[in-house]
Amino acid sequence: MARFLRLAAMAAPLAVAALPESRSLPAPAQGPLKLVQVQVYFRHGARTPIHKTPPPLSEVEWPKEVCMPSLEEPKKLYLESMEDFRERTNATLAVRPNGLLPGGCAFGALTNVGQGHATQLGEHLRKKYLEEHGLRITPKDIYVRSTDFPRTIATAQGVTYAMLGDEAMSVPVHVAHLDAEVFIVQWRRCGLLQEMYRSALNELERRRGIDPALQRIAFKLGVVSHDLQVEALIDIIMSRLVHAKEVPILDQSDHVALHDAVVGFYLHRFRATETTLSLVAGPIFVHIGAALEAAARAHSGETVPVGPGAEESGSLFQKTTVRAYPDLNLQLTGAADATSSPATRSPSSPLATPGPGRTGSAHDPSKPPHNVQQVATSQGGHTFSTKHTSLLPSTSRHPYSIPPGLAITTPPPSTKMHLYAVHDTTLVPMLLALDVFDYQWPRFCANISFELFQDSRSEFFVRVLYNDKVQRIDGLEYTPLAAFRAKLSRHIPRDWEADCSLPLDN
Repeated sequence: MARFLRLAAMAAPLAVAALPESRSLPAPAQGPLKLVQVQVYFRHGARTPIHKTPPPLSEVEWPKEVCMPSLEEPKKLYLESMEDFRERTNATLAVRPNGLLPGGCAFGALTNVGQGHATQLGEHLRKKYLEEHGLRITPKDIYVRSTDFPRTIATAQGVTYAMLGDEAMSVPVHVAHLDAEVFIVQWRRCGLLQEMYRSALNELERRRGIDPALQRIAFKLGVVSHDLQVEALIDIIMSRLVHAKEVPILDQSDHVALHDAVVGFYLHRFRATETTLSLVAGPIFVHIGAALEAAARAHSGETVPVGPGAEESGSLFQKTTVRAYPDLNLQLTGAADATSSPATRSPSSPLATPGPGRTGSAHDPSKPPHNVQQVATSQGGHTFSTKHTSLLPSTSRHPYSIPPGLAITTPPPSTKMHLYAVHDTTLVPMLLALDVFDYQWPRFCANISFELFQDSRSEFFVRVLYNDKVQRIDGLEYTPLAAFRAKLSRHIPRDWEADCSLPLDN
């Protein structure tokens, strides 16, 4: 029963836990704490399936009115406009079915239920941080980032609008090129992550052959256990349950068995070794740590050293220059300038390697990045801007080579609220590396919050929440910033490229 309730919670609409009544903090903090910054990483809202339904199950209708208006047709993410990636393939893009589902919705499209999840999350964040904590947020105080998928972009827009109302229309959604995306597992660019993936597939194959529950499901469906499409089935089940659609043949115990098999598959992928987990979570932790450090420096007026090697570079975490590129499916509405600081990236980065028609010279940081464009999308009658960004090459090498060419950016230190629309496969390795994963697959709009506080002595503390529940980091609810940085640093590889060359059994 407990396992079924766990699965049901994943499909249920977003539930918001009650706010704690007291803000008083245990030692070593002194005096009332001031909330300085909040980073919220959330999965997109409910969507249509991303897999075709395997027989003997039949596809169900997904009428167009279920999908968000701007997502009725399948979206393609073009790489041709990126000169730095012109000679590269689009292997990072997941292979998904072409065409439409019965009824007219695209595969993987955000639905009206998913937009409701985004609205509910945004309203909760507004109540908690703007009203309860008194955090003053204007459009220039908020930074919004999304992976380059229509469902995550639309979710980010929905959350932002629920927080700020019409003011959200002036807040751009920053979107990096998928081949440089830090919030997507770049396993095609890393030999060790490829080995990890193959090992996980082998383990799933072994489990299908010995797990009585999976063998029972295969028998019900009339297929041999080897052909049981575990990941596709759980995707279809979860998508249908949250939209109150029927799942024939399979009962609740089958749903739980498939869920547990998928959790085991991804645990094997992400946690095969400490190195593999660091290759996945490390780039994300650099991103988190960069924003925490920038905010702490801005509020204390002092440089905050971070981790071994920081004394040589000034900081483990760095800013990056960004350049925007157009998504050819969205209407161009104007241009904007990028204002981020120059990147500190390895010269061996693919972005720094001359390709056809390019020179080997690095970008001049004294000149503004070129080809920066903003695009507009429409959600619920409101128009939002979306800024697509990608890293530019640089000539300096950072002591932490993490990882070459990935879009690790630091928003301006003055921003108080950071919103990141990501995926379930983004949240799981983060939770694993923080030692707080509960072995329940993240539901739609599941979220991790990183709250940065400052006490009366100008000391900084971090609190982590998952779905609004406090997660103790090494036993602490409020972790001193230095200790939290050390926690992140343990999962940041010194040399991402070198670690990718290690054998899986290392």
